[in-house]
Amino acid sequence: MRANADPCIYFQLKNIIVGIYMNDLLIICDILEINKFKEKIKGKFNAKDLGPSSHILSMPICKEVDGYIIDQTAYVSEILETFKMTEARHAATP
Repeated sequence: MRANADPCIYFQLKNIIVGIYMNDLLIICDILEINKFKEKIKGKFNAKDLGPSSHILSMPICKEVDGYIIDQTAYVSEILETFKMTEARHAATP
């Protein structure tokens, strides 16, 4: 099932979330379900498993004790530089 908020995010029953960008997939769920999903994909497509992700869309993925964090610091800095707002004052809320 495709997510309403983003056409590149898909959900499957058993709590699998798949992010698609160009020809890359980011699969999020427990390892047993990931392996089953990858075998299904490899059965239909010429796919290569690149192992655990360390980055997605140039953003680092950091493993924490209770999950993962996608660090958007570099992305936000790039946007601020693009719009010449690196010296702008920040606020806790918009």
